[in-house]
Amino acid sequence: MRAEKIDGKMEGAVAQASRRAIEMLSRFGETAALTAEFRLWWPNNQIGVMTGWLNEKGILLDEPVERTDIYCRTENPELNIKRRGGERLEIKSYAGELPLADCIAGEDHAEFWIKHAPEGRDFSTNGRIAIRKKRWLSRLHAAGDCGDRARSSGCQVELSEVQPQGSAQVWTSFCLETSSEPEAVPDSLHAALQKLGQPPCANERPLIASYAQWLLQEDYFDIE
Repeated sequence: MRAEKIDGKMEGAVAQASRRAIEMLSRFGETAALTAEFRLWWPNNQIGVMTGWLNEKGILLDEPVERTDIYCRTENPELNIKRRGGERLEIKSYAGELPLADCIAGEDHAEFWIKHAPEGRDFSTNGRIAIRKKRWLSRLHAAGDCGDRARSSGCQVELSEVQPQGSAQVWTSFCLETSSEPEAVPDSLHAALQKLGQPPCANERPLIASYAQWLLQEDYFDIE
């Protein structure tokens, strides 16, 4: 009952935040997409613990896929610029907070982002870095089932090993990201968080940050 009461009180705040994000989306091109994400980071290996927890929740991950993305220094935690796989340009712009019904790992909100891929553009920056990723993915649908990542609806579940070029440190990242129709994005993320509950490593106080915020905080661009 507690969650239902909190949902009732927060319904207006969630709706207002969603309207602001959708209004921002309208300023971008037709190919832009609104997403909501909640990302956790640990500066060590939590893959086994997190995989076991997801299995207990009935979420089976695909075989891992490795990829290296090139990130541009922006000095802005609300702007993320990368070349996916070193090729396709992708930009993510922060679009506001999404209030959560219950705190997850001590955090009371997720984030809206607008993802777009402008054609024929490049960016001159004062720094770039290659980030190697080994990613295990699944997709959680509204009915509570998982699988069929080809469907765009639902919430993507992503578990990753992340290593910046030139660093010996390997991070663990866990992210829930929705990219459904704009009006359905908040409900999709809330449903996924409600199904999963608290992550097993929450007592270790993970860093809660987007890629843009993580890169800026850790300052990996200064690695020689």
